[in-house]
Amino acid sequence: MPWLDCHDYAAALASLAEAIGARPSELATALGEYEESRLENTAEDPWELMPREVLGRFHAGVETVADRFDGAYYFHGTRAIDPDAFRVRGILPLDQMVEELWATLRELAGNDVTDAEWHNLHSSVEGGADGHSGTLYRMKTGGRIHHGPFAIVVRETFLDPASTGSHDYLGCPEIVQDIAACYASAHGGNLEQRFCAAAKPCIVKLRSTQLGPGAIAAALWYAYTKVRNGEITSSANYSFDGEGEPVPAGDVVGVEIVTRI
Repeated sequence: MPWLDCHDYAAALASLAEAIGARPSELATALGEYEESRLENTAEDPWELMPREVLGRFHAGVETVADRFDGAYYFHGTRAIDPDAFRVRGILPLDQMVEELWATLRELAGNDVTDAEWHNLHSSVEGGADGHSGTLYRMKTGGRIHHGPFAIVVRETFLDPASTGSHDYLGCPEIVQDIAACYASAHGGNLEQRFCAAAKPCIVKLRSTQLGPGAIAAALWYAYTKVRNGEITSSANYSFDGEGEPVPAGDVVGVEIVTRI
């Protein structure tokens, strides 16, 4: 059976069409001919309505199409000092990598702080200090629900995060921003800028059998906007959640270094 792959518009269209049992051109035509006016003033959620009606032309539904896939390729966007490490150890959840991040940031701080000052900063952030940024840090590290690893079904979301109202993960991981903000409050200096200068924006492609009807709807919305030459929207958002377990290296199928314009 096929794997859902929204690496780009052509791949999304091809993988969806294969599962539907149609040619990519037929699916593109169905998406292009769909009357946008049907999405206005409807009691049904448009996010569900369009996929249901488009797939109905092929005598299918989001649930049946989802069942025709073995799984999906997802995309994990981040900024990393050593992107090749993902090929070796996979993608780790936050609780298994946060101390490594602290160590990396300590190196980047260099002689601007002593080891004792860094230890005090670390302890204060973990212990309940440092205002809003400290609160955000403890929220992310304190609950397994925030540990991920997370990924999304539509790769392009990382290239244009503003279009979906997403965080710019290729710009800087949120947890790094939280620690850097706490550091700035205590010692001044732009530790986030140092990290971004040392790290590379990358998109890690992974595969998983975790696939629900929502992924099909998101993929169809992505294809729907692209066939009309429009920007993607939040309707194309659908996430993979590792739920605190690592993504094995064997499930990492590619690491792409992204050139930012």
